[in-house]
Amino acid sequence: MKKTLAFILAVIIVSALAPTYLMVPTYAGEQENAMWIEPETIEFETATTSVGDRFNVTLWLWVTSDNMFSWQFKLFFDPTQLKATRAGYSNGSYSEWALHRTGGGTGAVSPSFGDDYVMLTESCTGENYVPAGVKARLAWVEFEIVAAPPFGGSLESMLDIDNPSTWVMNPDMSYIPIVKEGASYSYVWSAPPSPRLAVDPSYVEFDPYTDAVGKEFDENIVIEGLSAAWFLKNASTHLAYDPSLIEVVSVTFGSAWDVATDYSVTDGDIYLYGEASTPPSGDVILATVRFRVIFQDTAPPRTAGDYDASPLDLYDYHLYAETLEITTAPEVDGEVRIYCRVALPIAYLEVSSVTLDACNAGKEFNVTVALNKLYCHLYVVFMQFILTFPADLI
Repeated sequence: MKKTLAFILAVIIVSALAPTYLMVPTYAGEQENAMWIEPETIEFETATTSVGDRFNVTLWLWVTSDNMFSWQFKLFFDPTQLKATRAGYSNGSYSEWALHRTGGGTGAVSPSFGDDYVMLTESCTGENYVPAGVKARLAWVEFEIVAAPPFGGSLESMLDIDNPSTWVMNPDMSYIPIVKEGASYSYVWSAPPSPRLAVDPSYVEFDPYTDAVGKEFDENIVIEGLSAAWFLKNASTHLAYDPSLIEVVSVTFGSAWDVATDYSVTDGDIYLYGEASTPPSGDVILATVRFRVIFQDTAPPRTAGDYDASPLDLYDYHLYAETLEITTAPEVDGEVRIYCRVALPIAYLEVSSVTLDACNAGKEFNVTVALNKLYCHLYVVFMQFILTFPADLI
């Protein structure tokens, strides 16, 4: 008997010490003389929802037993799963509840945020009040999802308002007894959308009027649309290119790969590998590869408009979670197009000739300085010249 009693007492003590957002209450449903959260059940899956997504809840109040002067809620949540980002009254600068007041203004305040709670209050002013029987929205709270459920598992917690800091007062400044109903939150793992590898930018061009040889450019190898719920551990890929046109200058890995990185360059192929301690998400750069153009043909002898192209093709790529390989969507490959350089004519300046007879002393005349053979695809932004003349004659 003593052991049984001790066990019961231990359970009561542990339950009293546990955070309220880890306790699962019994919902009474919408009822009179109550403050509650809608929706009552909040459920998400990783297949359609990602870390960083946000959602709203609404707080309601319905009191029939007494007239109301003020209210307050303090909403606790699990900060390892959610973050309260914003909150406000349901009708802008005041609540829908306050629309029913008998007169006067409202005592509105800014919401108060803590690590694991958000709190908001509102009151009538003077002798005014909100009559008994009013059922109305009080406020909204926006939450951001900050953690993904474990692989194949779920996260569960409560949005809890059942505490002494949640209350309703009548015009005599006495507390009105109410039921305080929270909401349940769950985030369940299901296979998220497949990520894909991509070359970004997927197209690079050197036009026929640019001397491309020696010019460098960067290509990012990106894992696009990666959900945190995949719990990516490492990634690898090969990138094929034409070594007769471009060469690798350097490889810089993205910041996510803090455990290990590796790469190798062979004739026309780069191998990239990265391993992370914290699963990355979003559009994640595996590595940035800097290339240099080493060949550009000319026209003539080739026809103007001809070009050489190097593929930037991803192949034999693998994304691994802790226990399995992640299925990927088709990759986005790239291309580098190098147009044959057009040999342009050399532009030159020419001064027009003027012939004057001997009797024209004192006569003024103009000469024209022209820029000849300027190719249509060249754009002059600055010009300067010096014109000499015989000072003893003119």
